[in-house]
Parts: sequence; structure tokens; C-alpha cells
Amino acid sequence: MNSSDIVAKYVYLSAKRSNPELNPRETPMESIKKYYKKYGKNLYISFTRLSKLGINPAKSVYSTPNGIYTYNIHDVWHQIKKLDDISKWDMFQTDAKYIQVIVPKNKKNVLHLDRYSKKDWERDLKKLEKIYPEFNKNEEPYKKNISRSKLFGKKMWRTTYLLSRNPDDVTKTTNRWNALLRKDLGYPIIQDNGLEIIYPTEPEQTVFLSKIYLNHIDTLYNKSASIFSVDEEQLSKFSDEQEKRLLPKLFRRFSWLAEANFEDAVISINKKGQLLWHSGTWLNGVWKYGVWLDGHFSDNGEEEDSVWKDGIWKDGYFAGKVWENGTWEDGTFARGVWKNGHWKNGDWDTYDESTGEGGKWIDGIWEKGNISNIDAYGREYSENPPPS
Repeated sequence: MNSSDIVAKYVYLSAKRSNPELNPRETPMESIKKYYKKYGKNLYISFTRLSKLGINPAKSVYSTPNGIYTYNIHDVWHQIKKLDDISKWDMFQTDAKYIQVIVPKNKKNVLHLDRYSKKDWERDLKKLEKIYPEFNKNEEPYKKNISRSKLFGKKMWRTTYLLSRNPDDVTKTTNRWNALLRKDLGYPIIQDNGLEIIYPTEPEQTVFLSKIYLNHIDTLYNKSASIFSVDEEQLSKFSDEQEKRLLPKLFRRFSWLAEANFEDAVISINKKGQLLWHSGTWLNGVWKYGVWLDGHFSDNGEEEDSVWKDGIWKDGYFAGKVWENGTWEDGTFARGVWKNGHWKNGDWDTYDESTGEGGKWIDGIWEKGNISNIDAYGREYSENPPPS
């Protein structure tokens, strides 16, 4: 490897940042304090595994309305103000890779459950009785659940759950519950200020039932999640000034790398400014451009697929979800959908419907290559190569 290259390792672990002087960015807590000073009681944060913020209506495993779950910083400030690392806060998913910073577009859209009154409850009862003919507050199980609590907010919460409940499908329950609260009752944002109504183990919590009611201020990289650390063997070749510029340069020029998951990778930038992947395993995320010299490009079954957008593939093993475009020079295409691009040479594993293994060719230029017609179980089957 040329000593003029700038090299870093990407290590997937939960640990403090190595050589923090190489990365002058704000810590998540510093950013949160800055935003809290600006937005005050209107500031909320959400911990997410993916860089994007949204609601997935197709998949939900929790017994709460489908939505974006957040913490109001003002409500929890007494718990976190002395922390130097937000991941030390003992709440749900605080070790997630991303922290989404949001504020409501209109604070009047926020229903505070501690302010939900008898008058509010009586009004909502009338709405529910009108919309849902099968609902009778004097029949079980509604009667029992209404009488269980003196808190009117909890009466509303439990009643709407029972009206939404599908005993055979959690996802349908959570989606219907979302619609009932948001559309039928007109509550797009619901805030629990410590009554343990939304979820008993998280007293202070706020759910946004639609993205249209929030402004997304920022996405922070959580310190405890996947971080760049320095390959000290390579850094020994550089002066102090070059070392200080290493990580900011990678983040600034190739910000999409930080949104992917990969491990044991050696990455460099050559004199032409090209990104070079030397070795390692890509777990999931979108590869946008650059030169792949060797390594394993896989799809680990997470919600975010492994997608190759464009670039030059020199060698290695591809088992991702989709290849969209680019030039393939050599290596093994073991699994995935090839949509377009230029195939020069290499080993192509033909798709086998019985196992789901192999490559599916859609379009592109094929020069030459070795085409396998042996499936994962050693059985021979008819060849279906890409066009020659």
C-alpha cells in the first residue's frame, strides 16, 4: 500500500473513541445540550438503528401504537445532564447507532397525558361510541379496564388499545391503534410526562404518530455505536498534521460510509481522491462509488439491505442484495440481483429457485466468465447464463 494513502479501519464495537483528538466533531451530549438551549421544552430525541427517521407500517413487534418514539429532553434532563456519554443512560435502545433530533411543527398538536381531564375523556367517549358501533363502555372488557384506573389518560389509552386489538396480528393492532388515536381522536403527538401510561418501564416518553407533524433538525452519530478508529501501523507513516486530518476527511468526503455496517475493513484514499476498499466484510448499507479491491460484500438480513450502486469491482466475493451498476473485473458473484453494468470476467453462480442462491441477471454487458450450474446441494441443473 502506498504511504501517500490515507488509511483507517472501521471497527464494529461498543467502546470509547480511539484517539479522539483525530475527530473534532461534537459529542452527542454536546449537540443535545446545544439544541436544548435553543429549543427548550420543544426538543425531542429518538434512538434509531438506521440513519433515516420514519414509521414502518409493515413490521411492528411492540404492544404500543406504531410511531416514532422519543424522549422529551426537558422531561428527562435531570437524568442525563451530568452524562458525558448518552449511551450510559439506561433507557431503551440508547446504544443505537443514530440519534434523531426533532421538534414538533406545532406544540399545540402535543397531547400531554398528565393534563388529560374528565372533560376530555367524556368528549372522546362520545366520539368512539359514534365511530365504533360495537363499542359499549358498560360491557366487558371495556368496563373493567375503564374502572381500573383513576387517571383519565390511562382510561383513554387502554380503551383505544382494546378497540384496536387484533389477537392474531400485532402489526395490525399497532397500525389500527395509530389511526384511531391520530385520525379518530385527533391526537398526532402524545406525551407521557411520567405517568407510565405509554409504557410502564419508560415513564417519560412521547410518540409521534406521523412524520408530517415534526421537523427533523439533525441526525447525530451515537458515540457508543460503530466508530472509525485509526490503523496505527499505517498512521506511523504520517506526520501529526496528516493524522489530524484523517478522520474528518473520510467523514466529509464519504459520509455514506458512516451509514453502513462493516467490520475489519482497511480503507484508503489514493492520490486521485478515489476511495479504495482493500479488505474486510461489508454487512449492510449502500456502497455508492469507489474501487473494491478485495473482501466480502454480504447481506446480513438486517432491515437495511446491502446494495452496490456503482464503482469498480476488482476482486472479492459478492453476496449482497442488489448490484445496480458498475464494472466487474474479477471475483465471485454468489448471490444477488444484477440490474446493469459491465461484466468483464469472473465466476458467476447461476440462480437456483429451490435454494434462493445464485445471481439473477437483468441487463448489462457480459464479456466472459465461468458459469456454475451446480446448486448449493451439489445438484446439476440447466445452465441459464447471462447473455454473451
